[in-house]
Amino acid sequence: MPKSSNQKLKLLYLRRILLEETDDTHHLNAEQLVSRLEQLGINADRKTIYADVAALQDYGMDIFLQRGPGGGYSVSSREFELPELKLLVDAIQCSRFITEKKSRELIGKIESLASREEARQLQRQVYVSDRLKNIDERIYYNIDALHRAVSSGVKIRFLYFNWALDFTRRDKIYRNYRHDGAYYCVSPWALTWDNENYYLIAYDPSAPEGSRIRNYRVDKMENIQLTEENARVRSISAAASARQRMRARCSACFPDTRRSCVCAAARMPSTFCATGSAPSSWCSRTTAHISLRV
Repeated sequence: MPKSSNQKLKLLYLRRILLEETDDTHHLNAEQLVSRLEQLGINADRKTIYADVAALQDYGMDIFLQRGPGGGYSVSSREFELPELKLLVDAIQCSRFITEKKSRELIGKIESLASREEARQLQRQVYVSDRLKNIDERIYYNIDALHRAVSSGVKIRFLYFNWALDFTRRDKIYRNYRHDGAYYCVSPWALTWDNENYYLIAYDPSAPEGSRIRNYRVDKMENIQLTEENARVRSISAAASARQRMRARCSACFPDTRRSCVCAAARMPSTFCATGSAPSSWCSRTTAHISLRV
């Protein structure tokens, strides 16, 4: 019988079958593996299965053979254990800035890291009160662009806006661009995460002296462009001084931590993001997440 075009891919298909259909409680014996391969148009027999499994084991796959009735081959360990995958799924479902569509896509990719039976355990819904999902997927590309800019040490240009409300307009809720729609040009230093939002810490040379360390909410940045101009790099001593100033500003915070600093700013973004340097825009929880580029 002539070999099919898939015959050369036999080991790869066998690996995929074992990863998708076996785990600690589900096994496939040699005859079942032969049957699965034949359904894909690949010739196999028991002897070749033994040799192929041995080759996969030599490659590094952790394949276990359980002898006796109901036994067979199974993948006994993977890159991620099932409890770890559940944690990742829960984190995605609980994250407000990840849209519903992107959440489904990410969870689907995580499911591919488990067997089919284990993947069913990941198809669950975590409910968190007062948690709304973002509807704008551009934030993912903003975050990626900012990470590239920080690691490359170059300045960025972007538009920055606040959400505004005007009942006389057809689109009652609209973007009100700051700087009269002109681009900002800053040196990006770090991304920080607080109260379900990403913030960019940057140095703006055009700002008044003493307030050039700015912060911008990433979901309000638009059309981010990496320039070829080198960003301003901070020294270790300057970074330490900045942290001290940030902690000093915490004295202006509300005593209730749920309403202070960035938490308050997230509820009233126009007062926080309009200037990027409000006196109460930093707290100890925020500085704990900051890793300035030094």
